[in-house]
Amino acid sequence: MSELRWRDDHQKARTLIERGIAAQRRVAHDLLDVGLTVRLPVPSFVEPERGHNNIDSVSRFADVADILLTPRKLKIEVKERGLSFSGPEDFPYETCMMGDLRSWEQLQTPPAATVILSTSGGRMVVPTPRQIEDGIPVGWQTNLNYDSQRDIEVRSVLAPRTFFRSWNVFLDWALEQEEEPHV
Repeated sequence: MSELRWRDDHQKARTLIERGIAAQRRVAHDLLDVGLTVRLPVPSFVEPERGHNNIDSVSRFADVADILLTPRKLKIEVKERGLSFSGPEDFPYETCMMGDLRSWEQLQTPPAATVILSTSGGRMVVPTPRQIEDGIPVGWQTNLNYDSQRDIEVRSVLAPRTFFRSWNVFLDWALEQEEEPHV
């Protein structure tokens, strides 16, 4: 399997990107509904009206946040999983795939947290530990996995169950962040 396979299929890649953006918007709307201030940065490779329609440039945007919680500009990632769960208690695995290792290694600023969405409308949040070693957060692990969406084998970063948090715990934390003065 080759990573070029999904990138060569621009329509498949665009569909995956558009699905990801729709998930980001759902989470952003939910954050706005509880009174948080958010910003959605959209990488230029998904804006064909600006003349940027090159899927090969995706890796240049590895460090762009899915959602920024403002005013502190905390990066929040959003990942939709083809799994049914309501929260961390019934997540069907002991680890959660947080992305591929290469993307994590390219990050200049890791996300403060990642929201994991389920197909059944459930969600959970995985805060990112502040200490990073060898490109991944301390306490997380890597494993070679098959990515069925992109049809490739990829070294993935996995967060163990001990890092899973509920949506409500995340909202409480996010509201506290917005109230604290920005230094």
